[in-house]
Amino acid sequence: SSKNFRHYFKNKLKINKNIRYLPIYAEDLFTAIPRDISQTTNLVFAGNTGEMQSMETIIKAADQVSDHQDIHFHIVGDGSALDRSKQLAGKLALENITFYGRHPLTEMPRFYDMADAFLVTLKKDEFISYTLPGKVQSYMASGKPILAAIDGEASDVIGEAECGLCCPAEDAEGLAGIILRFSQDKENRRKYGDCARAYYEENFSSEAFFRSLLSYLR
Repeated sequence: SSKNFRHYFKNKLKINKNIRYLPIYAEDLFTAIPRDISQTTNLVFAGNTGEMQSMETIIKAADQVSDHQDIHFHIVGDGSALDRSKQLAGKLALENITFYGRHPLTEMPRFYDMADAFLVTLKKDEFISYTLPGKVQSYMASGKPILAAIDGEASDVIGEAECGLCCPAEDAEGLAGIILRFSQDKENRRKYGDCARAYYEENFSSEAFFRSLLSYLR
């Protein structure tokens, strides 16, 4: 499901044949209509809030941009790091971040609709960097920009798609920087979103998935 897994199979497992790349696709309900460009910047993180998601990076970035009242963070999901994230946000007295907890899949379109951009973060780890979080596909399907503090496959995909901005994993200062850059560059918001949707259609849609699968089987 990730091109970079080839390196793992080749270098770690010494397997270098009969390898096929077949990324997963998003549910159809994520194909939302992009919202109008607004004066505010609503940043949405949706999904598992576990140890590997480096939630601390988001909280610290929120602290660094807390003077910008037009930027707000929305954390939707649950996981092992959620309580600690809430505690850190409380310790920093942050008013620019809202935690929504877990919601069923059918309710996610309303959170996707509120996003001006989506956030992706992961721990700085060689093996984790091989993965492509499934949320990247659903973010792209919704036609919204992506702002990420991430290494490896996800960074490569976002860069290739030209659908957002990236900085290294666990770089809270870098994430704050690209958030400020994005919030001040409203002209490129629609372009990033259009690029995300176009890349999704070509590479990550269910049609592309089954087209590739049938080709491999034949």
